Amino acid sequence: MLAAFIAVALPLAASVCIESMVAALFGFRWRELSAVVWVNCVTNPLLNLVWLSLFWLGFGQRTIQATGKVAGGAVPSTWMWFLLAGLEVVVIVAEWRLLLMALGRNVFSSRKLFTVSVVMNAVSATLGTFLLGRLS
Repeated sequence: MLAAFIAVALPLAASVCIESMVAALFGFRWRELSAVVWVNCVTNPLLNLVWLSLFWLGFGQRTIQATGKVAGGAVPSTWMWFLLAGLEVVVIVAEWRLLLMALGRNVFSSRKLFTVSVVMNAVSATLGTFLLGRLS
């Protein structure tokens, strides 16, 4: 149970930090940044729970052999990475719509919120995958 909590809490914390910094660069202030945090608290755990559930159930795993000092283990297969990319597209659209609902069109235009959602998630997914890959 603790491992599942950590597997969801670490990516959520990384996502909130990264996406908040990106949103701040786009001119978001405290109210808008709090919306980014809440939106991430909805979308990030869902994405990670779907991804991890499939992986833990054995879908899309490939086994690597132990070589030298590197231990063997299971890593995601290529199609699981494509699935993750598809899930990220769903998250981009969901976050854009949730930000539109939370902030309204009077703060930022729909197009700007969509752009922010794309950039936030692209940076978050790239850095998050890199950072969490280095930690494991």
